[in-house]
Amino acid sequence: MVDGRKYYYTDALTFPTMYRDAFIDQANDFIHSGNHAPVILDCGSNIGLTVLRFKQLYPDARILAFEPDPLIFECLAKNIKEWGLLNVELHQAAIWIDNDGITFNADHATGGRIVDGMRELIEVPTIRLYDLLDAPIDFLKLDIEGAEHRVLPDCGVRLGNISSFIIEWHFRADEKQNLSAALLTVENAGFRYNIHHCWPVRVNRKWNYKDDQLVSIITIHGRQRD
Repeated sequence: MVDGRKYYYTDALTFPTMYRDAFIDQANDFIHSGNHAPVILDCGSNIGLTVLRFKQLYPDARILAFEPDPLIFECLAKNIKEWGLLNVELHQAAIWIDNDGITFNADHATGGRIVDGMRELIEVPTIRLYDLLDAPIDFLKLDIEGAEHRVLPDCGVRLGNISSFIIEWHFRADEKQNLSAALLTVENAGFRYNIHHCWPVRVNRKWNYKDDQLVSIITIHGRQRD
């Protein structure tokens, strides 16, 4: 029990960090200036703490929440029911560039991602983000553990249907760096943006990273130009 609520989770080590990000640091908060209930895409919902926070901010919001890891998704569904949240549509699927399904590297915590690796490999459904952007979206939260490198450019001009977003961008030692191309996509869709470095606190100045090691994470905050 935290704040009088019951929480279901899969990993006790990462729960405090997720809770702090959502409710103390309010890292995913956004301002909705419209006179209608916002439509929110929560891509990488994990156990649903961001969903709960969005509902605190905008109780009438319509939220589409996506989480591919089946064990985490089970907790997500239990939490949404436990908290009595309405108008939340849950999808046990990975956000990707097609709807054909894919191999997913599940860690049942916060690092599950679309890639081969040493953890548990499972097949999961996929949903193309591009297809979800055929109508106005008030806010996009994109935290998909590296898949954003492929997903964001695939959206192209349809990003212009989003009013504002927060994207976690992950850098890994063995991957080509393509942040500049992604930012160009964002600029061409009409956004102003700022970038915040969120992990790690200290930079590895020796550059002695292992293959596939997560090097750093930044967040990109975007909002359509007025």
